[in-house]
Formats: sequence, structure tokens, C-alpha cells
Amino acid sequence: MGTKRQKNDYTELDYEKQWKTYKRNLRVNARMHHCENVLDPAYVPAGADEAAVLKDNNKFMFAVFLSTLNTDHGKTLIRKHEDTGDAQALWADLVLHMMNSTDAAIRAAQMLKYIANGSMAKGWKGSKRGYILHWLEQLRSWEELVEDDLHFGDKLKMMMLSNTVSEVSDLGRVQLSNLETIARGGKSLGFQAYQGLLIAAAELHDKNTGLGSHSRSRRILSQHEITDDPDSEDEGEESEDDSEEGSESTEE
Repeated sequence: MGTKRQKNDYTELDYEKQWKTYKRNLRVNARMHHCENVLDPAYVPAGADEAAVLKDNNKFMFAVFLSTLNTDHGKTLIRKHEDTGDAQALWADLVLHMMNSTDAAIRAAQMLKYIANGSMAKGWKGSKRGYILHWLEQLRSWEELVEDDLHFGDKLKMMMLSNTVSEVSDLGRVQLSNLETIARGGKSLGFQAYQGLLIAAAELHDKNTGLGSHSRSRRILSQHEITDDPDSEDEGEESEDDSEEGSESTEE
């Protein structure tokens, strides 16, 4: 038996700075309601049966957008597409706007500054594992805000992440070992493999220093980090690491 579709399962978008949370909630619920084809601008139904499903999904998702899009631009898009009820086209327009808005550009610049210049030693009071997961989440969020051709290659990502953790000797040794392997003629780690080894090293470090699963810590962001806006969208949200370790987040 399928999940009953209800509009009130979806969060509202009152300010553009809430976009990240809104999009995450929308995607999760759309998949649960089997409406993910509406969120794929390239999707074209193959045959009458798929066309009928898309038509039904468009009706539901347009009602969702009508109930949840409270920004000025969101309301403009509702008016633009209300005659056709084409939620698929509305979503494509909304994503394009959010990627190119002034607010998105400012947020992308702030995230990039943090990704490139952040340091585990500056303002982070939680676990080392938590910092690494937080950094990776900021990288993922930044990539969502910019065009694909601006994304960093894996080697540069690994270099930046290595720099942010280099002041912790247990973590710096992961990259040092990798460089020694390369010097001996071996193959460099890929970014995914490096992440796995780094997180494993961080977990061991946390355990040895009392920042393991039973500790409780508060993350304090210094002024150079993501934002100093106390009303920013993710305040109070728990990251994957915080939920496991019981620490509280003041993330952007």
C-alpha cells in the first residue's frame, strides 16, 4: 500500500536562504510520494501510461508549490505556470533562479571561502570526525550552488581537505603516507578512498582523546566561517555526526 500524499508533509519556503532545507525536504517527500519525475526537468514520459502518471503528479506537486512557495519569486512562478499547472516546468525555473540569484552567489562565495581556507583548529569544538563530515557537507552544498564546470577536481578537493586537518598530526599522517607512497612510485589515493581513511583516523583520534560517541560538544563557528547570520536556515539542525554524537549545531 502506497504512502498517502499530503501537502502538509512539505516545508514552506519563506526566504531564499532556506532553499537548501526546502529542496532537501521536497526531494525526500517527492520520492516517497512517487513524484520524483516532476523534479527531473529532462524527464519525458514514454507512452500514454507514463504521461498519465506525470499529469497526475504535476497536479499534486503544483498544489504543493502553491502551498509552500512564499517568496516573491516563488509567487511569480506560480502565476507564470498556473494556467498550465506544469509543476515540472515551475521547478526547473525555480532551480535556475536559485542557482543564479544574488543570495545564492553570496552564499556560494562564503562557502568557498570556508572550504578553501577553513581549519579544524579555528573555532571547532566538536569531534574531528564531525568536522570532516561538516566540511564535506559544505563542499557538497557549494557544488549544488554553482555550475558543474566550476567544480573542483578530486586532487584539488583532497589537497584542500588535507590542509584543513593538517594541524592534527594523527590526521595529517594520512596524506603524508599517501605522498610517501607516490614518492616510491605507487599510486595516489583517490578522493573517496582518502575520505574513508581520514574519517577512520579521526574516529580513532576522537576515541583516544575522549571525543567519541559518548561525548557532548557544541560547535562554535568563528567569524570567517560560513555566516554570522543568527537566523540562517540551518540553525539548530543536526548534522549526521551531531545526531550520532549528541552535539548541537550552529551551522549556517
